[in-house]
Amino acid sequence: MALEYTTIKLPKSVKRRLEEYARSKGLTLAGAVARLLEEESVRELLIEILDVLKEQNGILKEILEVVSGDKIGREASTEPEDIPSFAEDNPWIAVLRGRRR
Repeated sequence: MALEYTTIKLPKSVKRRLEEYARSKGLTLAGAVARLLEEESVRELLIEILDVLKEQNGILKEILEVVSGDKIGREASTEPEDIPSFAEDNPWIAVLRGRRR
């Protein structure tokens, strides 16, 4: 399979920066562009992961509030009605309870 090439016009300052980046990584200019595009994809994925983790943190805080609520100073019950059913067997509930003490 033959590779197709295209020409891209860049300001000299950008080309110099790209050449420096490529040289420091031992890449060609094309390889440097490909690497930077991959890094951007990874960055976007990490942002999505961070958003999910923030959402999970919020859910865990809500669970903690429900579980510990007015039970501060007393042993919190682990009966199903105290926490949402999807969190009943979650080992993090005990960890979160312990952090309040």
